[in-house]
Amino acid sequence: MDVSRERFNPFGDEPRDMHNMLIWLKKKLNSQYRKSLDDESLNTIEKLILRLEFLDQYLMDKSEQAEASYATDFLDRIQPIWDESNELFDNILQWGSWRIEKTRILKHGYSKNHLRTKIREKSSFSETFYDSIPEKITWKCTPITQKNRTFYIVISSVSKLNAVCSVPSFDKVILTNESGLRVLDRNREPKQWQRNPDPSRIVSIETFIGNHNNIIANTPLVFAPKSEYVTYNFAEDGETISEVSINFSFLKEYAAIEYSDHDELKDLRPLWLIDGQHRVRGIGQNSISVSLDIPFIFFPHNFEMTNAAKIFSEVNTLARDLSDLHKLFMRHRFQISSPEASSDFRTYDEQLPETFNSRKNTLSYEAAAFLTSSSRSPLKSLIKILDENSESNHIIDAKMFVKYSKNWFSKNGPYPPEKAMPSKEINEEIENYFIAFENIVNHYGLDEDLNWEDNKDRWSRNPSKTITKRSIIQTPRNFRALLRLLPDTVNLCSGENRPITVSKFEDILSPLTWVDWNNEDIIGIYVRPTGEKPWKHLLTWMKYAINNQSTYLLEDVMATHIHSEAGKGILSRPAKGNLQLEDKNQSWPTPGNPIYLLSNRPINSSKNSLWSIRDDKNNPRNQKVRMSASKDGSCRYELKFQEWMKGTKDGISINITVDWINANGAAGEKLILKRPTVY
Repeated sequence: MDVSRERFNPFGDEPRDMHNMLIWLKKKLNSQYRKSLDDESLNTIEKLILRLEFLDQYLMDKSEQAEASYATDFLDRIQPIWDESNELFDNILQWGSWRIEKTRILKHGYSKNHLRTKIREKSSFSETFYDSIPEKITWKCTPITQKNRTFYIVISSVSKLNAVCSVPSFDKVILTNESGLRVLDRNREPKQWQRNPDPSRIVSIETFIGNHNNIIANTPLVFAPKSEYVTYNFAEDGETISEVSINFSFLKEYAAIEYSDHDELKDLRPLWLIDGQHRVRGIGQNSISVSLDIPFIFFPHNFEMTNAAKIFSEVNTLARDLSDLHKLFMRHRFQISSPEASSDFRTYDEQLPETFNSRKNTLSYEAAAFLTSSSRSPLKSLIKILDENSESNHIIDAKMFVKYSKNWFSKNGPYPPEKAMPSKEINEEIENYFIAFENIVNHYGLDEDLNWEDNKDRWSRNPSKTITKRSIIQTPRNFRALLRLLPDTVNLCSGENRPITVSKFEDILSPLTWVDWNNEDIIGIYVRPTGEKPWKHLLTWMKYAINNQSTYLLEDVMATHIHSEAGKGILSRPAKGNLQLEDKNQSWPTPGNPIYLLSNRPINSSKNSLWSIRDDKNNPRNQKVRMSASKDGSCRYELKFQEWMKGTKDGISINITVDWINANGAAGEKLILKRPTVY
């Protein structure tokens, strides 16, 4: 028979695989039905479920026949249903995913001593049992040398490779403070830095490789940490590896009856599968793995884990991408360099300016890790380091923390390279800043009659999971304002001994004492609107408040009618900005001679002003409409001559308006210019 023309049956060896697939797909469609509000989709789902029920009856009618007699017919019936169902889901359904719903037992594997491989339900966790210690595996190694580093190409059956390789992956669930500790100590849990295997992808590959026409040519990457179970034979030069052997003495014995490659949840297999885990595990779950050979890249322990991890990271930016948090963890742990400033984590060298970005990235990431793992920190377990972190009430994730804090470590930041503080002192000072903020907003240390009327804290160490039910400064967007406020706060402590103490930070932050971060109006203004503007307006108000260094009462701070007073009116729009001619003798633009208008930024307003130019018929005229105030708060607007300005009908006057804005609204000032009789 021509194997290439044989019809492929994508169902597994399990006799009820077809039936299980129908049950699983019906559950998926029913779940989607409950989420859908689209009448057309609901109608489609109903029809698909009905067709699945007909197929279920079809299998019952065929139950007495050999599966091979109706496998092709069943596939022809189910394939269009599968394809139509897939169009209803945002994430594509993986063929074979129904197999992960129950524990599976595989009878095939490496060696005659293999008893069974048990795969847990809804998990990639698999444990293999043997009746005795199998023979060692020996592979021939073909060396490849690049830039004075040697690694090897090896060819092996997948069953052998699968039998001796663990995956250095994260636990499915990691406490946030634990992930922070791993950032601060690169040697903590060295065998956990890979993404957790996706069981749906594994069973999809298991099905794919069963097709006689399909091959997998991608080479897995395998690293061999130093181990008593891994030995080498060398070529005549005494340095190049000719063979590598893996001894199965790593197996755990159970009462001399059987041996396991796991000790409870700990994977004992000595080699690390650093890339290709889904391929190797997927092929390994198909009985074809016993005879199917694949090449893989082998890195011996002297290649060093950092180099192997760098290759893994580079490979995965080209293939199925890592999550942003996983990338960040990898880049930091293995100090990976990058031409992209935000991705550079190479070792910092003060003599090499090109490493200054890596210093900023590293120290800001480590600050996040410190704050989320320190028991003293108001941010303990509130900064998400990894996707595997189990808590669901994080304030911010490490990527956003680094983005909004890395400039603390720039030349003009509070922790510049030329005046380097030890990282331990930097983290202590940053923690003191957040402790001081917590003390101030919760009124810790104030007289009892100055407590919040409702006796509720405005900073919680266990905030609500619901954004609108937590303090606004603990929402992901508005927390950025607190990060960006730190440099101003440190600058106001100029001349103090370092690290700056909690009490000194409290002095500087005291103008924020009576901001009611739980107030419904403040939630409506700074939380519910979308976009970046609300938190930036909040930061502006906070900067004016602490720089003014005056502490006001609740009614003044939360006022809606006090305009442009530093430390007051967090719910008030700004005052009108002034608007005047720079030169009163030049009151009308002429060809080649523009005029200039001046306006000063009001306190508590954005630095951006909006300008409107209209003729005397109130028609908008094309001029620049947005301008930023300079550092001294002044804004100089150039009004150029246009042809309409010399007309007799609509060029009689120019109506100019400048608006200054904050989160509560805008305030505008108007100036009308009259066209002179002669110009």
